[in-house]
Amino acid sequence: MDRKQSRMRAYGYIVKVVKTRVNSIPPIDSDEGLADSMDVPIAEIENLKMGRSDPSEKMVSWFVDITEKLVPKSEIENYLINPFR
Repeated sequence: MDRKQSRMRAYGYIVKVVKTRVNSIPPIDSDEGLADSMDVPIAEIENLKMGRSDPSEKMVSWFVDITEKLVPKSEIENYLINPFR
């Protein structure tokens, strides 16, 4: 898998987990809502979605914090860390 595909896969993984396993108020149901929740610019989400940039440390840290005990660490590493080392 090339880097662009890995980035797009990371975006898909974040969205899938947040929508199906994380209960948030208000619900995170858009890229804008995701950016607001992560406290990152919408462009950062869009760049990841389009495969133009890697997930930032801030994104990964937020995801790890919000999914603690919901997602195995190995799964997070597989989607969000190892492909970008």
